[in-house]
Amino acid sequence: MMRKTEKVFKAPKMLLKWFYSASFALFFILLLAFNVITPIDTIVQSKVANNLAFNAIVIIMSCVVFAVFSLIAYSTRIFVLRVHIQDIPKKYIPTHDKDLPVVALREIRKAFKESETIRNNSLPNQDIQHPGMFYRKEDSSNTQMGLLNGLIYEDIINTFGARVREGGFMLLDSETKKRFGDKLTLREYIHQMKVHHLLPPTSEASTKTFIDHYEKLRFSGKTISERDFFMFLNFFGEHTMDSFAS
Repeated sequence: MMRKTEKVFKAPKMLLKWFYSASFALFFILLLAFNVITPIDTIVQSKVANNLAFNAIVIIMSCVVFAVFSLIAYSTRIFVLRVHIQDIPKKYIPTHDKDLPVVALREIRKAFKESETIRNNSLPNQDIQHPGMFYRKEDSSNTQMGLLNGLIYEDIINTFGARVREGGFMLLDSETKKRFGDKLTLREYIHQMKVHHLLPPTSEASTKTFIDHYEKLRFSGKTISERDFFMFLNFFGEHTMDSFAS
């Protein structure tokens, strides 16, 4: 029943525009006709009373004053209207149910519900251990280290080297910076920071294992597995980098 009622009130947009324009023109003609009657009647009476010149001047001046006043009032109205329109955000976001028509609100809620159903049906139904990306089901209890779903391992590895170089360069003393500049490799930066006691004390073998593992993930060109990525995070926590990587 609701659908039939909606179709009845759905008139073509062009017909509605014509109706609006015609009604506005008709209203303007009627208003103009009513306003013209008074000066015409005054002119006729002045002609009968042989006082046409004076009354004509008065009528013309009155019309000029009325036209000027109307122009000022209309211009002011347009200016105020545009000022208020500019205050409305271009991207208007309704915040209450009454901000939208009932039909539009119902369709929006229906679309939201359908979108949620599509999203839930398209998600994997189990944990994914695919090389290169981290994913766990939302209700999974074995999510490790608070990592976000969709995390790309390669992005983290690529960022790590730049962060170590930036942080290491900032922490080294001016003499070392002058001697080596900013052209050191990550391995050389870590060596210099260990020499200057800027990193936690660890064995040379452990440090070498950490750097070798990083370079393998960074430059091998192979997709990073979840096991290798978590191993890298453990190495990272043991050897570095709280002093500058946070």
